[in-house]
Amino acid sequence: MKFVKSNIFTFGGIPIIHNYILEKKLIGLITQHLGKRSGNALYQFSDMILVKIYTCFIGGQCAENINYINKGLVNMKDYKVSSANTILRLQKQLSCKNELVESTSGKQYKFNANEKPNRLLINIILFLGLLKPREGYTLDFDHQLMVCQKAEASHSYKIKKGFFPSFATINSLPVF
Repeated sequence: MKFVKSNIFTFGGIPIIHNYILEKKLIGLITQHLGKRSGNALYQFSDMILVKIYTCFIGGQCAENINYINKGLVNMKDYKVSSANTILRLQKQLSCKNELVESTSGKQYKFNANEKPNRLLINIILFLGLLKPREGYTLDFDHQLMVCQKAEASHSYKIKKGFFPSFATINSLPVF
């Protein structure tokens, strides 16, 4: 039996995805839309986006999973390893206030439409040529109950407590 040395990582597919992101120059597009942090900042918003994407690809469900993924990816080109706390701080900097909307029946609802990340999704899709302007597409908009017991969670019509994030896709591509 012959053994061959190879560059196999714990998270095998992530370096391939990372190289694709670098090749397509998506980091520059992310920085263009979300802005550049001060010159003293060690991490940029693009670093946060990358680590969140990679954490999702390995099935991570919370910020602390970032600490696990970073152990396996420390040697990737142009990838800055940060802690979960740093990522949460950057995420908070990009957040926006909820808007309170009252229905005709007097019931109040919280709504949050963060323009910068939503525009970024659309621009990445257009930049990669996945959608073409002036062609017919299907838009799907929905809400999904995410059951949880956090203090900020609301009671739902499903008699469970949780959050109702809204999302939209065009031809199965996330745009909101």
